[in-house]
Amino acid sequence: MDLDNSITSLHENTLDYTIWTELLHAAEISTDIQLIRSIYTSFLSYFPLFFGYWKKFAKLDPDRAFEIYQQSVKSVPHSVDAWIFYCDYCVAKRDENHTRLVFQEATKTVGSNFLSHLLWNKYLEWEFSKKKPQNITKIFLQILQQPIQQLRYFWESFTNHASSRPIEELTPDDEDFKKKLSEITDDLMKFQEVMKYHESTLVQTVKKMNEVIPFENNIKRPFFHIKPLDTKEILNWNQYLNFAEAKYEENKNESNEEFVIRIYERCLVPCVLYPNFWKRYAFFFENNNKIDKARGIFSRATESVIQNRPSIFIAFAEFEERQKNFDRVNKIFEGSMKHFKDKAYEIYILKTLFEKRQLKEDEKQEEKILLIYEKAMEECSKNDNSIMVLSISMSQYLSYRATIANENQDFKIEKILINKGRNILNKAFEASPKYKKLWTAIINYEILHGEEQIYQNCQFLYQQIFMDPCPLTQKDQLSIIPLLIDLCLNHSSDIKIVNKLEKLLYRNTLYHVKLGYDQSFELYEGEPTIINKQPIIQIQQK
Repeated sequence: MDLDNSITSLHENTLDYTIWTELLHAAEISTDIQLIRSIYTSFLSYFPLFFGYWKKFAKLDPDRAFEIYQQSVKSVPHSVDAWIFYCDYCVAKRDENHTRLVFQEATKTVGSNFLSHLLWNKYLEWEFSKKKPQNITKIFLQILQQPIQQLRYFWESFTNHASSRPIEELTPDDEDFKKKLSEITDDLMKFQEVMKYHESTLVQTVKKMNEVIPFENNIKRPFFHIKPLDTKEILNWNQYLNFAEAKYEENKNESNEEFVIRIYERCLVPCVLYPNFWKRYAFFFENNNKIDKARGIFSRATESVIQNRPSIFIAFAEFEERQKNFDRVNKIFEGSMKHFKDKAYEIYILKTLFEKRQLKEDEKQEEKILLIYEKAMEECSKNDNSIMVLSISMSQYLSYRATIANENQDFKIEKILINKGRNILNKAFEASPKYKKLWTAIINYEILHGEEQIYQNCQFLYQQIFMDPCPLTQKDQLSIIPLLIDLCLNHSSDIKIVNKLEKLLYRNTLYHVKLGYDQSFELYEGEPTIINKQPIIQIQQK
């Protein structure tokens, strides 16, 4: 493959996964360690959630394997698999004390994950190999508090292990229970009492486990992939989050908050490309007055692989506006305008709406808003769709200002604003008359501001409809003609114009396909009356 061409292509689209896989393949078969490091480091900076590639990178670069595994669990801290890879490496390459610390950190971070049983098993097996039964007891007691898969298996293993361990080692760190236990003199009865205590812990944990099993069983892809997630899984994650948040609302304690956070963090591994989950996570903190945590979620989102989704930047700006941090709002808008050049018009429109909310009656603010629109028009001049959207939005703003001028009886300013809005729409239409939204906007604008000149002002739309070919698609014609008919019925003095539009509508093939009947009809009070009710499908079959 041509590495230079691939790298050039990535500069144009850094999130093109297809090109990245080609580069990664080139790295795998290469002996150039600098090339391997360069490709993998760059790739994982964009796609850190691909935990399997961290393991591949570590194997290809053994001299830096330890640092790579450390970075992997920082990048994907809620991935059980990433922690297992790291622990496996430490078991093989690191000393006992360090390996134990990594296992402890791993179980603390993801030990309550429903699928963490493999990690706990490895931890137990490793401590067994080190002949540390006391540590094994501690691990079992931790496991009994985790609503994880194979909990019953761990309980059975624990009972076997406990039968050969001293009572002191098995006794829980519970002062009331210790006092009660001290009153028992028989060792067997003490053992039974201790095991009964642990079994009661198990019962409570199993209850929690049974609550989450319906959601956990519907998670088929707990890992990240570039491909879209199945709709059923997206729905399941939403329902899981509903359940977690409901528990928190019932009792806003630290444990329930940690549970909500845990589910969100796990959700954001397979659902990282879905902005709504990021927004929902931030809203959870914001709604509970944890503003810094909400801001942290938005910051993470804008720095993650989702950075090519403008909606998350917009949500971030709206969040900062709610906090009255207007300087931050402007910085977010400015940054996103440069970042999303193909969708800059959306950002510009939202920026103007933000400015409108600040000082509605300030004339300088009005000038500022118009300058934003003009700058947007200039920067998006090569994109017809952008110009169309911006023109409609700007005309709506001018219409809004004209309405205020009318209320203030400043009729001269009102007329200037109305004409300016009309000229903007007409200019956009002349450049690209193919957009139905633009036709609709012009008609509605004239109905609102045209007064006695409404029909004359829309005359060019009427003429365009009869052009051959018409700028609109046949389907869009079908929705625009009734608006023109209504316009002409109310504002034209010539009924022939109305009839001409009606005949054009009734000759429209899609009109009859939509009705589902043959074309035989007659006009009655401007509406078609069906005579031949034989379905088109049957006629086609003949």
